[in-house]
Amino acid sequence: MAYTMSTRGRDAFDLIELIYDAVENTDRWPAFMEAVCRATGTTHGLLALHVPGHRHLQIGCLYGWTEQDVQLYGQRYAHVDPWLVGGDRFPAGAVESNRVLCTDEEFYSSMAYREFYAPNNCHHGCGAIIARSPDGMSFLTQIRAEHSGAYGEEELSILRRLMPHLQRAVRLHGELSSLRSQLAGVRHVMDLYPQGFLQIDSYCRVIYANETARRDGAMTFESGQLQVGSPRGNHALRDAVHKMTGDVHGRVRRLDVASSYRLLLMPVPKPLDATAGENQAAVSILTIDMKSPSKPDPEMLGELFSLTPAEARFTSWLVSGFSMEEISVKLKITRETARTHLRRVLGKTQTKRQGELISLVLRSIPFARA
Repeated sequence: MAYTMSTRGRDAFDLIELIYDAVENTDRWPAFMEAVCRATGTTHGLLALHVPGHRHLQIGCLYGWTEQDVQLYGQRYAHVDPWLVGGDRFPAGAVESNRVLCTDEEFYSSMAYREFYAPNNCHHGCGAIIARSPDGMSFLTQIRAEHSGAYGEEELSILRRLMPHLQRAVRLHGELSSLRSQLAGVRHVMDLYPQGFLQIDSYCRVIYANETARRDGAMTFESGQLQVGSPRGNHALRDAVHKMTGDVHGRVRRLDVASSYRLLLMPVPKPLDATAGENQAAVSILTIDMKSPSKPDPEMLGELFSLTPAEARFTSWLVSGFSMEEISVKLKITRETARTHLRRVLGKTQTKRQGELISLVLRSIPFARA
């Protein structure tokens, strides 16, 4: 294909769009790889992206090669490939043809060429070093048949136009990976709490709900919108949310849905980023069911305070408001054994009275779901 400036510009524009599609959905990287190889007349290509902060390769994409080819290359030829050795001299952002990486004589006389490249009809190459980090290198390599000739400025210019966008894609992958990891950790912790916790937008559409909230029979999520059981309650909720979204003082509001069921509404500070999406959280909601029993998780109590399983079970019931006599019946132990548990737990938690112990546990550990 004879490239013109307008053709190369259109190719680059389409390829840039594919890059950002792939940042959002990594399954799109093969489509990008195929498109960039076709745009540059390439028969064999490899894209490797290392996400910052991760030692293992996160994204690998092949065109023309098989997994077996790559495995064989890594085992037998990578350490003697003059293209690869030559590429170590260039900084991140470099886009070069094989003739800059090493001389034709050096390449054609190498074992990597004789035994690996030539049998696969791979004679001319170019490469782009996207990023370097202690965790690894992100790069793009392209190779084609002998009759296609060496890569020229037409093809290299396409890769150079893509370079800043590929570098940005690597950074975005790192940021998204970190955010997803943090979010998974926060969600795991929130699911341990007995109280329901939600975040809704200004239209009462649910953005996030922990497991307790999802299981709460007093609330439903109709078409993604929070409903609290009665038309009057729903109207009161929407009225409160509307007032809170315009409240610059960020006051907390209470909403009694039923005699023993209460919602605590807390405004979410608006982000400084003016480009935040429409579904930006406006209000956080903590649900409080005053009739729902909940106990601290005995396993967590045992781990936190070095309690035996029996001591942890005893402490869990004690913190939940049960008397020594009631706990003795529930655990099928004598009152003397219950007093022994209490004495040992007080010693291990360095507290002197039951009230101190209960206060310490309430401050220290999430409760198990009822």
